Amino acid sequence: MNHPTQYHKVVLLFLVVLFFSTKWVHGQAGLHVYAGVTSMQNSLTQFTPDGLFHGGVHVGGDFVINDGDMYFLAGLQLHSVDIVAADQLSLFDHQASISIIKPKIGLGFNIFQLTPLFKIRLKVQAAIDTFVESEEATAINQNPVLNSATASGIGGIGFNLGPARLDVEYHRGLINAFNMVKGSNYNYWLFNVGIFF
Repeated sequence: MNHPTQYHKVVLLFLVVLFFSTKWVHGQAGLHVYAGVTSMQNSLTQFTPDGLFHGGVHVGGDFVINDGDMYFLAGLQLHSVDIVAADQLSLFDHQASISIIKPKIGLGFNIFQLTPLFKIRLKVQAAIDTFVESEEATAINQNPVLNSATASGIGGIGFNLGPARLDVEYHRGLINAFNMVKGSNYNYWLFNVGIFF
């Protein structure tokens, strides 16, 4: 399992790379930064009982390349989610948190433009999901063991109002989250607001 200090190093490295990329990479269109809420559920009820979910928050950035109606996306999301399932969202007061680092790549599409300031977007991406457990989460001593990384496919819809962005995403887990437990993938709903530079 990754150590939490590695998590902070990854965040810092990502921010530095994105900053210099937006300044120096030829043909780039800009950077979309955002924050929002995360709702995560495991496909198996032994990990997420019916009617419950794992709530949390996330921040992220998508580097938008090749401006136009179809463009490339490369980005990173950082999640803090309660590993203990609940029936209501608790943004910061987690019993046992887990951090999820999600580098992702894919394509975006502008599908509707009412005015130059208002657009509707779609996106499809693939992500690697790396889990970093807190001490409290590790102390729960989950059996079976949570894998250190999985993968997910992402579909989303977004709305532009000038530089402001509103997005809804669904992340479908493609690999088992728990070691040797078939079908134990995590799926996510994300709601976020952000700004485009």
